[in-house]
Amino acid sequence: MPRTFRMSEAHMAAFSEQQRQRFEDEMVVYLTREYPAEAARKGEPWLRELIREGIEVAKGYHITLECDVARYIELMIAVAPDFDDSPATPWAEGILTEPWLTGEQKLDRIYEHVMFDRPESEEAPVPRPLDSDIAEEAYERLWSSCPELNRRRLTKDLRDYAYRRQWMAAYRGVEAAR
Repeated sequence: MPRTFRMSEAHMAAFSEQQRQRFEDEMVVYLTREYPAEAARKGEPWLRELIREGIEVAKGYHITLECDVARYIELMIAVAPDFDDSPATPWAEGILTEPWLTGEQKLDRIYEHVMFDRPESEEAPVPRPLDSDIAEEAYERLWSSCPELNRRRLTKDLRDYAYRRQWMAAYRGVEAAR
């Protein structure tokens, strides 16, 4: 029979700090690999401070799952450290403060804005702000015509280029039908 061990607040704090340090270390490795120019230019101390700040800011928007916090921090480096209240991304704060959205849903919607703001083609970008209902219907159309996606959300990855174009066409089609 295992011994009974009661975790004190000090134990919990130490465990929490250990987990936080592990997360920070993993994010430094990830951001350095994915954003090498930015990481080299700014340096590891800057990255670590960005990660710490990102954890706290994300928590304020009720984004607490580790994978979602990592996505939030990636947006801070890919878009801007203050993307949540920047005049360049006026739609972000509205999404982040929606009380009925989960952290994952908030980040999915922000990623959609970022992903489709600057299409790689000469076509006009999808109008802003994105209508969440139209975006979801566009995804449903994409997923039904592309079952190989397994209902996966799109990313900025080059492998999703053709799918992003299909999603934009679906978005425009749904919007025009309304």
